[in-house]
Amino acid sequence: MIDFVNCEPNKQGFDVAVLKIILDIYFGRNSGNAKQWATDIVQGLIDLPMLSEVFNDDKTLEDLNEFQKNNGINPTLGVIDADTDFALKIALRNFTFIDNKTKHVAHMKGSNQCWASCTAMLKGVDLLSVFDKTKDAPEYYFSNGGYRMGDRQARDEFKKIHGLNEVQAPGANITDLKDLLAKSSIYVDIQCDLLCTTKGRRVDCTRATGHAVVVSGLVSDNTLYGTYIKILNPWNPNDYPGVKYNIFWVSYRQFLNTYRNQQTNGAFVLYKL
Repeated sequence: MIDFVNCEPNKQGFDVAVLKIILDIYFGRNSGNAKQWATDIVQGLIDLPMLSEVFNDDKTLEDLNEFQKNNGINPTLGVIDADTDFALKIALRNFTFIDNKTKHVAHMKGSNQCWASCTAMLKGVDLLSVFDKTKDAPEYYFSNGGYRMGDRQARDEFKKIHGLNEVQAPGANITDLKDLLAKSSIYVDIQCDLLCTTKGRRVDCTRATGHAVVVSGLVSDNTLYGTYIKILNPWNPNDYPGVKYNIFWVSYRQFLNTYRNQQTNGAFVLYKL
């Protein structure tokens, strides 16, 4: 269970990162407002934010104050005391929290090697190790530095080389997603437009349409509208125009629309054996 007690303003970590999402879900923004939840990206939730940064958002602080009042607690102005911690745990007893603590690995600027970065994240190794293991794969499997993951034969060889397994990408069934993430973070082939955001707003994407990311965590009330996932994007923000974060949270309902080839070969995900 998430432990919020005695969270100081400079407190950092997963507990802090999920607090804004939790308060949004608690106040019912995951129901009755589907259009908003289908398009909104959680703003400001970069990796390991401080509690004071989360509460710089007046709405989040307002939500905490309202939550405390609803539970007979005097507002504490952004401090999570023992009474608030206990109330949160009661309110969230049916929530699911998963954080695989996967380390982010960025790929080299200007390369098409997101496949290598995502594999390194899953395996907990560096990029050179991935390149070394893949170097003897047939030349046909590569294209401009990228790996042809859409080719069934090439993908089967890749899984064999790196000890990965494959399943059909989870859909709207949250149980399937939770079961997958309970085993491992997952490698997902997506359309890049999900990543071309700044402060939660879409901007033009000039990159190639295909991209790989890793999903490493989840916060969920066990409904489609109340589920957010943690994305590790191999792109460094300073290297690609329009990319605001390389680690961020997104509505799972929105993410479902980004699977690449979902209408053709069938979307897939890879995970560590």
